[in-house]
Amino acid sequence: MIHKKVFKEIGLLEESYFLYFEDNDLCKRAKEAGWMILYNPQSKVYHKGGTSIGKWLKTPISAYYGPRNFLYHNASAGISDCFKRLENKYWQQLKKSPDCLKAFVEGIKDFLIGKKGKVSPEQLDPKKWEHWPNDNLRKAANELINNPDQWALLKFLSLSQGIFFRKEATGINAKNEARSCCIEGERLFEKGDIDKAISIFEKAIRLDPLCAQAYNNLAAIYWQRQDRERALHYIEKAVKLSPSDLDVLWNYKQIMLGFGFIKEAQKINETYRLLESIGIQKQE
Repeated sequence: MIHKKVFKEIGLLEESYFLYFEDNDLCKRAKEAGWMILYNPQSKVYHKGGTSIGKWLKTPISAYYGPRNFLYHNASAGISDCFKRLENKYWQQLKKSPDCLKAFVEGIKDFLIGKKGKVSPEQLDPKKWEHWPNDNLRKAANELINNPDQWALLKFLSLSQGIFFRKEATGINAKNEARSCCIEGERLFEKGDIDKAISIFEKAIRLDPLCAQAYNNLAAIYWQRQDRERALHYIEKAVKLSPSDLDVLWNYKQIMLGFGFIKEAQKINETYRLLESIGIQKQE
C-alpha cells in the first residue's frame, strides 16, 4: 500500500530498470525523501512468478536483467560486495545454458557501459558480440560461455570490476573539471560575458550530466534573459539532481513566482526554511 503523495513527491517506478529492482528503487527513494517503510510479516501476497519471464535466472531475460539491475541498484553501496554476491549467489542459481550465460555476461557488460532500459532479443544471441568495452572482457565472456567453471567466472568478474574502477576514476576527474567550469562560468557571468558563461556551463554539463550547479546557473541566466521556458527546463533539472540545495531551491521559488505558481512557490519556500532550520547553509 503506497499513498499517492509518495508518487507525487518522488515520481513513479523508474522505467530504465524495465524488469527487477524497480520496486527496490522506489522504496529507496521514498526512504531518502523521509517516508517510513513498514513491513507486515502477517500479510500474504500470492504471486504466480515465472508465467511471462520464467523462473529467476533460469531464462535469458531473467539472467540479463537480474545481474544488471542488481548492480545498478546496489553499486553505490560497494561494488566489491556486489561482484562477490554475483559470484556466490547469482552464479549458483544461474542456469548454465549458452543463452543464459550470454545474457548473464551481457547484463554485466551493459551495466559497465551505462546501458539501461529494455534489451533487444538479438543482443542476447550467443553468436553476437557488440559494444563491448574492450577485447579482453569480450574474450573472457566468451570463455565463460564455452567453459562455465569457477576460474572463468572469476576472470570475467575481475576484469569487469577493474573496468568499473577505471570508469569511476575517469568520472571523478570529469566531475572535478565540471566544478572548475562552474567557477569559471560564474566569474565570466560577474564580468558580464554572458555568452561565454553559458558556453562554459554547457561544457560542465557535457563533462558531468549530473552537475546541478551548472543547470542552476543556466536557469538563472535564462530567467534574467526572460527566456522563461529554458529557465524552467534547467531549474527543474537542477532540483531533480539536488533537491536540498538552497541555491537551487531559491531560484526555483523565484521562477515559480514568476510563472504565477503561488502554491508551488510556497511549498518550495517551506522546504527551504526547513532545510535552513536544520543547519543547511546557502552557498556564497
